[in-house]
Amino acid sequence: MRSCSWAPGHPKQDSAFENASYQSLSLGFACGHLLSTVGDLFKWNQAVFKQVLLGKQMLDSVLAPVKLKNGNTSTYGLGWMNQTILGKRCYRHDGSVMGFGAEIRYFPEEDIFMAFLVNGRSQETDARTMDLINQVTQLSLGKPVLAEFSITAAMLQQYTGVYALNEEHKILVTLENGQLYIEGSNPADQITKIPVYPYQVDHFFTKGPDFKMEFRKDNAGNYAKIVTTARSKFIFEWKKEKWTVV
Repeated sequence: MRSCSWAPGHPKQDSAFENASYQSLSLGFACGHLLSTVGDLFKWNQAVFKQVLLGKQMLDSVLAPVKLKNGNTSTYGLGWMNQTILGKRCYRHDGSVMGFGAEIRYFPEEDIFMAFLVNGRSQETDARTMDLINQVTQLSLGKPVLAEFSITAAMLQQYTGVYALNEEHKILVTLENGQLYIEGSNPADQITKIPVYPYQVDHFFTKGPDFKMEFRKDNAGNYAKIVTTARSKFIFEWKKEKWTVV
């Protein structure tokens, strides 16, 4: 281990964490050559949103969602993502380099600022980090933290199948050793094979991204669709294909 006054990054290689190899932070251009702490990030956030560094007109321009050439609006402004999380306006950003990850969230109406810095990265730790970020966010906003709910394997089996948004976008729901998994058919959906956990009957969440799903029945009492909600905003309905083998 290297001895230094700052926390080295540790990416996971194979089955063990290792010291991150040297990477010039200048490669990140605007994001490079910056070392900070949670406390300093709080001071910086105060200076920005209390209009010490930027005037109101400039700050409004920075935070405004960008209108794309095709007419759609992106949630990304000039350095901040303008999003809704748990029904609340949130300005946030995240980023990562070799062995490091970071996210900041600011809820202006509640005047709540959060900064998360990690120096160990792998698929497993990234998921745990997002789970922690979501739990801290829920607690800070006075929302209940979701807890796992026990459902029998026979009940979980009824949820399995292929659910389609359209021909190009589908979700495969499988059951393995008593654990329910979902996996997207289209890489663009960024739904890799991940476990989902029940917090009440027919309702599931992921320990990572802000993603929830609800299984709904048809008039005959069979599970016929999934309604997914991402970041408390993007809602999609996936209909179960009649003939599926899982």
